[in-house]
Amino acid sequence: MIEIVFISSSRTKFAHIEYFLEGSKYYIAPQKNYGIGYNEPRIYDRNQLLKESYVDAKKRFEKSVGNAENKFFILEDTSVIIDALSDEKNEIPGLDIKYWMKEHTFDDIDKLLKVHNNNRKCIVRSDILLHLPYKLQKKYNQEYIIFTGMEEGFICKQEKYFDINPLYPWLDNKTFNKWFVPIDYEKQDISISQLEIENATRYDFRCQAINQMIDFLNKEDLTEFNKDRKVSYIPTLFDASTFLLLGSTCAGKSTLADYMAKKYKYYHIEASDFMYLEYYRRHGVNPNVSIGDFAQKALEDNPTIVAKQVVEFCNKLGSIPIVISGFRTLKEVKYFQNHHLKNIKSVYIDTERDIRYERCKKRNRSDAALTIDKFKKKDAQQYAMGVTVLEKEIKDKLYNNGTFEEYYEIFEMSFNDLVKSYPNEKIKSIYEMRLEDFILIALSDNVGKFYTTTEIAKLINKKFSYMKPKSKNNVSRYFNQFFHPYYDILIDKDINKYAINTTGLSQSRHLFKK
Repeated sequence: MIEIVFISSSRTKFAHIEYFLEGSKYYIAPQKNYGIGYNEPRIYDRNQLLKESYVDAKKRFEKSVGNAENKFFILEDTSVIIDALSDEKNEIPGLDIKYWMKEHTFDDIDKLLKVHNNNRKCIVRSDILLHLPYKLQKKYNQEYIIFTGMEEGFICKQEKYFDINPLYPWLDNKTFNKWFVPIDYEKQDISISQLEIENATRYDFRCQAINQMIDFLNKEDLTEFNKDRKVSYIPTLFDASTFLLLGSTCAGKSTLADYMAKKYKYYHIEASDFMYLEYYRRHGVNPNVSIGDFAQKALEDNPTIVAKQVVEFCNKLGSIPIVISGFRTLKEVKYFQNHHLKNIKSVYIDTERDIRYERCKKRNRSDAALTIDKFKKKDAQQYAMGVTVLEKEIKDKLYNNGTFEEYYEIFEMSFNDLVKSYPNEKIKSIYEMRLEDFILIALSDNVGKFYTTTEIAKLINKKFSYMKPKSKNNVSRYFNQFFHPYYDILIDKDINKYAINTTGLSQSRHLFKK
């Protein structure tokens, strides 16, 4: 795989470009060091804007990234040309589209266009600047290449009111996309944001630029830039089976997984932690889309969105025993079965709804449905995602309508021959630990509690008082660079707080075995 770093503050653009590179030999990475960024001047000459943005971004990139001369990075700029308002010398709003959208309502634009004979033609344009590594700079005698995608269409005739697409946030109700009608949809007056993803992609200006970039790169010998992301682990006959625990809300999946983690040292992965990871990556930590709507749309349009991540994560863990809870569909299970490197045992946990509801009330988590109607609605959403099919298709079942002790006893009797305990051994020396390891260990002593990055730094320094103190700035940088599958996020008075989640707790246990 060949890495291309995307320098941008826009999470939506990142998700957009990442989507188009999926399945290719290129993968997009966000800017790797907190604060690389670049200053984007508010000027209206496209070539000058891209040149000044590039000079600033390159300077920061070279200071912040090791071996920068042998790496690719990209910048992207979007512009709009409204035919009735533009001429040969001036594109309106042109490069100023981001600010222009904040300053104009649809009624403003509609009145202005009607003054100009209701000419609603427009062009949306994307310019992607690809920074070339030194070897290609010498070949082409230039530092970067620009790829341009353009799509003609119309400004819609009537204001559109719709929700942002949960899975594809660039099909939104805020940017010019909400008004942009592709040329083939003029009669229906349907904006690109209202189209299904397959149709929207046909008229996607950014997709055109990305495809040009891919065609260019495919013609080059990029062997030296290739990064092998494959896992070297080879399974053996002595590996413990990986368990998939399936079932409805509050059926007892996490309860059994936690039991296996504590008694047999299983590494417990909660699949929903990876669904949240995708959710945050697309919408940030303060989204306008609910996680339930996002998950339902994700599993409808891209059923293996979580399973792919979980497979890659599991295969990197090697031979340790793993238990996974949280898969919702048969397609997820099938994908995992086909791509995971070890033996798999899938178990459906069957529990009566009234019992599950009582457990939900006792659990009283922040996402708990505390009325029977809300619980039924949540149940219906889970079944719509695919739990109904799992119940029918998964042959091995555990019935969990009694006490914890009865539940664990049934499990032991049913699957004792497949369960293997992980040896108590220290995985890492204290001096081999990374900042992430210190964060996980510190938070694992405070399960269920949310902390700011300043508070997390204090927790680390208190627990590891004999080590060099960890900086609050480094902890903030860790959380700002990437989203991780190890934490729940809470916003309290506009401040991000973090708590260790199920997968994070397993990772902390994996670091040090007591």
